Amino acid sequence: MDFGMSHFLPTYRRPTDALQHPWTESARALQTVLLLRQQLDKYLPGMRGTPVVSPDELGRLFTAAFEQRLDIEMAKMAGLTEDLALACPPELLTAWLQSMRSIWLQGGKEPLLPRDAGSAWHALPVNPLRPDLNRVLAAAAPHGDAELMDRAIAPLLADAGLRTRFVAAAVAVRQAVRPAVGGAAGALDAYVERQARRKNAVLPELERDSWFRIALGTQMQAENFSPAAVQRLMSAAVARARHRLSDLSPDLPGTSGIEQIQALAHQPMPAPKHPALELLAHP
Repeated sequence: MDFGMSHFLPTYRRPTDALQHPWTESARALQTVLLLRQQLDKYLPGMRGTPVVSPDELGRLFTAAFEQRLDIEMAKMAGLTEDLALACPPELLTAWLQSMRSIWLQGGKEPLLPRDAGSAWHALPVNPLRPDLNRVLAAAAPHGDAELMDRAIAPLLADAGLRTRFVAAAVAVRQAVRPAVGGAAGALDAYVERQARRKNAVLPELERDSWFRIALGTQMQAENFSPAAVQRLMSAAVARARHRLSDLSPDLPGTSGIEQIQALAHQPMPAPKHPALELLAHP
């Protein structure tokens, strides 16, 4: 299962550019599982007469498992960690995922403006009628309060009804995981903010340029696609992607999100910034 680099970064709003639809790429895996079941049933006579799950039931189980995993992975893109997502009731994660899915789908409805092939996606102007899920997740993350969260994402998402659904689900998830961090609950919002901003930031080497599907191809061409150059460039890109998409914050101690939040709670708080400087720091 491929979450992150190939589809979700640098932006969710590229359905026409994606090799596979990010919400339905499980179809090929399901076809493989069903084919394996058919072949086992056909070529292993010892399985005959044993309670083998039906194709319909296998499909249902596969889809349910995939959706449950997708709930957790998207919660991680929104700033949680594996342990924090597992501390949340599954139905809340599902409601949150459904609102994220709606934002992503709405982001693909409005026609794209003509652009040069080399223009960076993250440099495109904000269009609230064509919401960018990466930007929405990053803007919502600092706020555990519904009113503040709604105000933060309003310039990015014009659909008031969808905004209400997203905010209600996001706040409910945040409230559900607060007891898991105990006395460090006050640091939860700051932790989710730094997580979401890191995971939804652009990976420049995966941006499209005027020659290749990803800019990394141009760098490889400049070195004549020598094996050593390709290995060096790909290794560096993978290392940066792992840092960007790692479950835990690379800058904090701890072996779980809960431990990292507790560590963050004991760090000295930075001095307040002037609003104009804050805007520059977090555009």
